[in-house]
Amino acid sequence: MIDAGLQGVEFIAVNTDAQDLKSSKAHAKIQ
Repeated sequence: MIDAGLQGVEFIAVNTDAQDLKSSKAHAKIQ
């Protein structure tokens, strides 16, 4: 959805794996 340019949505990545979070395109990241 981020790659598709969806507007009006805040993307937040939540994961305990720091390596996965590094590859996430979400602006907000929670570990």
